[in-house]
Amino acid sequence: MNSYDLLNRVTYGPTPAARQQLEQMGWEKWVEWQLKGGEDEEWEQRVKAFRYEMEFGREGREKVREVPLETYFLDTPGLLGTLKGQEEPPDSLLRRPAFETFLVTWLRQLHSQWQLREIIVEFWHNHFNVSIDAHDAIPLLFPVYDRDVIRRHAFGNFRAFLEATAKSPCMLYYLDNAFSKSGPANENYARELFELHTLGAENYFNHLYDEWRQVPGAWEGKAEGYIDEDVYEAARAFTGWTVGDGEEHADGVVFPETGEFHYYDQWHDHYQKRVLGVEFKSHQGPMADGHKVLDLLAYHPGTAHFVCTKLVRWLVADEPPETLVQAAVVTWMAHQQAPDQIERVVRTVLLAPEFQQYLGQKVKRPNVLISSIVRTTETTASPNEGLFWLLRQMGYQQFSWAPPTGHPDNSAYWLNTEMMLKRWNTVPIVMVADLEEDEGVIETAFADRTPDVMDSGGKLIDFWSEKVLGKKPPEAIREDLERVWMEDMEGASVAYVREHHPDGFEFKLRQMISLLAMSPDFQRR
Repeated sequence: MNSYDLLNRVTYGPTPAARQQLEQMGWEKWVEWQLKGGEDEEWEQRVKAFRYEMEFGREGREKVREVPLETYFLDTPGLLGTLKGQEEPPDSLLRRPAFETFLVTWLRQLHSQWQLREIIVEFWHNHFNVSIDAHDAIPLLFPVYDRDVIRRHAFGNFRAFLEATAKSPCMLYYLDNAFSKSGPANENYARELFELHTLGAENYFNHLYDEWRQVPGAWEGKAEGYIDEDVYEAARAFTGWTVGDGEEHADGVVFPETGEFHYYDQWHDHYQKRVLGVEFKSHQGPMADGHKVLDLLAYHPGTAHFVCTKLVRWLVADEPPETLVQAAVVTWMAHQQAPDQIERVVRTVLLAPEFQQYLGQKVKRPNVLISSIVRTTETTASPNEGLFWLLRQMGYQQFSWAPPTGHPDNSAYWLNTEMMLKRWNTVPIVMVADLEEDEGVIETAFADRTPDVMDSGGKLIDFWSEKVLGKKPPEAIREDLERVWMEDMEGASVAYVREHHPDGFEFKLRQMISLLAMSPDFQRR
């Protein structure tokens, strides 16, 4: 399999430089290099130099000015400090950290050399989905969730990862556990913890069994699956896990104003519990009940199969080959205590023979579609509000997908008739829109990327098709490409048009590349 096809699966677009690097290193060494990661000076320089427009002030007195990426790199006290002295902070200030997380994420996807890490980070953001629209505090604190929870643990240990998400203020607000107290406990977080974060719907046995005793293995404290009763009991275990919000609560207590995880013992249900057939004694130490639930779920074989299936689906195929899922599960279970557990599983998946057998069978999500246009053509681009809007038009609601399921990871969702129409309408906007209106993404002239020796329509088509598709254009679309190029040319040569009508030459190139980007070959990974 060629370098283009491999990189097309595990990056946000195979650049010519990355293809050459992979061909020199070989697949196995390239994977190891990506897994280990390191500094990324070029990306850091881009981030430091990046500026975006932001609106300040109240209604009727708004002012727009260019600002650097500042709030993304602040810790929680720093983020809260941005609101000090403001009786009623404007919405733009509250949402600025989340928007900067969006911008930084896109700068990483477009320019970071550690592309595999970004692919895995997106997987975990989807798995541990949090919507910034669910609570006013979430967009303010979202950089901490991205940096210190998702990115820090993306290749780490799943049990540690699970606890980090459970204690994250963003997750606590999103799934309402910040307000959960004894009598009765709020079940939202516990339900999604079982169904989406760990065991999955495949291990939900409530349609089979009415009581915990009936679940296979429950008498031995090793229940094979879970029922609603387990969810109710687990919800009790997480009562008192909340956020230091600085507010006075109904019982008169004032929480510390930290914006971080806070355990309040008076809200905790201290009585005995039973989860997955395991008895919890009354009056355990602080947070002991919640920790025990996380242990049971993180180390459960059902969790290994559910999460590994999702990971293989993400990296390999909509219908994950069971042989590869099982190989990933073996690695997962063998290294449950390892600090690099997830890294080992990713390595198992990428270096398995099944990985290369299934290339080209996934579909690009809208964010990958746009980023791969930029990366394969070696142009420059800046994420902006216009890009955010374009993604939403194609059904990709980055960091604001409301259901806790995360975006669907299957071709049927992204390639139905409605979604395909939106893609076909969006690509020309990305390629041809007036950049001065802040709608476009592409900043570099394609003519500047086209060698002078490309002096015929056929050569131009082959040159750009090799970049965008990694091969010459399929015959099914070559005729369309030639027609687009020849339309209104009136027999003029490429050299003449390039010299005397540079704007027309640029427009023709963008039309042609748009067609390549809308082709079935480019939609697949």
